[in-house]
Amino acid sequence: MLLQNDLEALIQFRKGAHGLGKRIVMAGGTFDLLHPGHLSYLAYARTLGEVLLVALNGDEAVRQLKGPGRPIFNQMARAEMVQAIRFVDAVYIHPEVTMVAVLLALRPDIYVKGQDYAEKTIPWTSDVKAYGGEVRIMPNDPECSRYSSSIIIERIVQNFTSKNKQRS
Repeated sequence: MLLQNDLEALIQFRKGAHGLGKRIVMAGGTFDLLHPGHLSYLAYARTLGEVLLVALNGDEAVRQLKGPGRPIFNQMARAEMVQAIRFVDAVYIHPEVTMVAVLLALRPDIYVKGQDYAEKTIPWTSDVKAYGGEVRIMPNDPECSRYSSSIIIERIVQNFTSKNKQRS
């Protein structure tokens, strides 16, 4: 497994795997407060090919996407947790909010998004299709819908706040 901040090295890794006839799959996200929904998403992505690359939003991109107070874990901690998942082959921390630059650089055979997306709502679908790649959406899994980092944070805050009120 690779934790790679050098995009050029990751491009070479991808070329080597592709040269061996392996199908390259890429998944992306913030992965802040890693939870079972993330694991299901990444496990599904891995079933689509032999190599799974994960593009993880850097800290500033997460702040832009999720707002102040996020991420909870910094980019290195999040990347190390994702890297520790046995079916993830490489993690790349990318600074942009969008995936376009990393997708065009790595050109995965398949780009996967979670079940809360639709192909038509992913702004870079046309970029992936333009180089010959596919976009896939994880099939609906009601169990995964129970998990979201935002919901988990909200639940923690509510529980902590209610326990402090009870003590007063």
